[in-house]
Amino acid sequence: DGTEEDRARLGGEEKKPSKVDEWRQYFQDRGLGPADVPLAVVVHEVVGFSWFVGSWSACFALQPSKVIGHRFFAERSREVFDRARRKMDSWSSWMNRVDLFKQADKPRLLISFAEASIVRNA
Repeated sequence: DGTEEDRARLGGEEKKPSKVDEWRQYFQDRGLGPADVPLAVVVHEVVGFSWFVGSWSACFALQPSKVIGHRFFAERSREVFDRARRKMDSWSSWMNRVDLFKQADKPRLLISFAEASIVRNA
């Protein structure tokens, strides 16, 4: 990897390492290798799922679109939210097949899911 013989064979020019080689060296310098990838994936997924559940729970409890909607669009917000709830009722029929969701406020769950998606991706 860059010895005098290698440079002589290449005409005196040192070959620039690829991005993959740079990343490989970066992780090797820190004592990480391919065997560490499964743990890294698990940690990434746990953190991501925690962020998902936390943001969905917060949006379910705080109802940001309802609070913001009433504050900024007071005269139309009731009509808009009623229309959204009716549409959510039609989309949430699959939730009736899951015991956990049968007694839940389905429109509120779906609206908070949409709010959480915006929060997570903002």
